[in-house]
Amino acid sequence: MKEQKKKILFVISSFKAGGAEKAIVSQLQCFDTSKYEIYAYILNDFGLFKPLVPSFVMSLPVSDEIKAIYRPIKDFSFFAKHPILFLKKIIRTLMAKKFPGNMAFAQKQWDLWKKDIPFIDGDFDIAVGHQQGLPNYMVIDKVHSKYKNLWIHTLYSKRKYNFKYDEYYYAKSTSVITISDICKQDLEVCIPSQKDKYVVLPNIVNDRLIRQLAEAPVDEDFFSQGMQIIVTVGRLAHPKGIDRAVKAAKILREKGMEFLWIVIGEGPMREELQQLINDYQLQDNFNMVGVRNNPYKYIAKADIAVQPSDYEGKSIFADEAKILNKVFVSTNYETIYDQITDGVNGIITDKDPLCLAEGIIRGLTDVKLRDRLMMHLNQEKLGNTEMIIRYYEIYEGKR
Repeated sequence: MKEQKKKILFVISSFKAGGAEKAIVSQLQCFDTSKYEIYAYILNDFGLFKPLVPSFVMSLPVSDEIKAIYRPIKDFSFFAKHPILFLKKIIRTLMAKKFPGNMAFAQKQWDLWKKDIPFIDGDFDIAVGHQQGLPNYMVIDKVHSKYKNLWIHTLYSKRKYNFKYDEYYYAKSTSVITISDICKQDLEVCIPSQKDKYVVLPNIVNDRLIRQLAEAPVDEDFFSQGMQIIVTVGRLAHPKGIDRAVKAAKILREKGMEFLWIVIGEGPMREELQQLINDYQLQDNFNMVGVRNNPYKYIAKADIAVQPSDYEGKSIFADEAKILNKVFVSTNYETIYDQITDGVNGIITDKDPLCLAEGIIRGLTDVKLRDRLMMHLNQEKLGNTEMIIRYYEIYEGKR
């Protein structure tokens, strides 16, 4: 008799251009549809990566209460139909921002809204909250499922969550999954009572798909200007260190380098960063091009890839650049050492802009170093789609 498929539900924040969102798309693309029926409850149903979601993933309707949390207050077409939700949105957003107590915004937001949120329809064998915050809280509070798995895609201690609040949710889970040993150790320090629940699963990186997408043409004329191209992929937000990149770019220009640094990503610091670019008169050398659903074609055609971050859970950008045989320069945040060995398969620098600039110069001009890095990258096993088997085991409670 044919084995019945297991029903698995993913609660997903959105498919915007970010590392966690990219990770869920890669994961879904690898799922065995002969064994699983795959459902998605998408809290904010938009994003550049949404077209990459496989057609076999069945999207479930989202409640109006969830829509109210994620819709901007200026969305009059929605809130005109839901005046009570509009009032709740205004009051609760102000409360979460102005009177958070000792909770992070996402925690306070859930605390204020959860009594209004209905259960997700259906019974599932497995439920997965694919990001810290509301997706995880929904899986525990609003899903009927035998196994409940929660993902943490960052260094937990950096996000200012209330440990006691999350301890309650972690205790009710099957597993709490994170993306590197350092992230797991960080969780063990923050919430030690649940350390038996913590599991490391590296993000799935589909090397074949990345190489295929990297062959697409680039419409912009970045690569026809005769300058060396530096590429960074990341949100325009403080943890990503884009301001550090601008300062390093200023140093590169002062040292006579001819280059264009393109940053693929969007975020709340755009105006501040553009002002810094203007102040340093770097308009011809530093270009924030916004989000792109295929960053790989830009990485592939660049001369060097640079990650100027303050911290990362585990950098998907680093893996992508390595797959595309790019010299990769990174600041020395904790988790980069899981992926890069300085002078072997990449370059690691201090976080000072001068040190970052010097690392970039070495990566662009030291021929022997570049050859050594390329040799090791060619020998390194890159891509890990076979890890999906381990995902199945963890999701089903098989430790």
